[in-house]
Amino acid sequence: MHSKTRATPNTATPFGVETTTGPLGQGITNAVGMAMAEKLLANEFNKPGHEIVDHRTWVFMGDGCMMEGISHEACALAGTWGWAS
Repeated sequence: MHSKTRATPNTATPFGVETTTGPLGQGITNAVGMAMAEKLLANEFNKPGHEIVDHRTWVFMGDGCMMEGISHEACALAGTWGWAS
């Protein structure tokens, strides 16, 4: 009941968690959106010798997310536009 890794994180966000999953497929699409934002910010603000944006986005997803069509669309978009590296 009071686990830090409970099964439904969208009921209450634990400290340090940027976003939670919500409906199936939303976790991977959030990750793709964050990765896109990181790439765009890095292209805009990083200059030689001054890397302001230098982090990565990681996602942990289960089989339920892979059953949703939106997860395939987000992954295809990330691969096509080169966000997955």
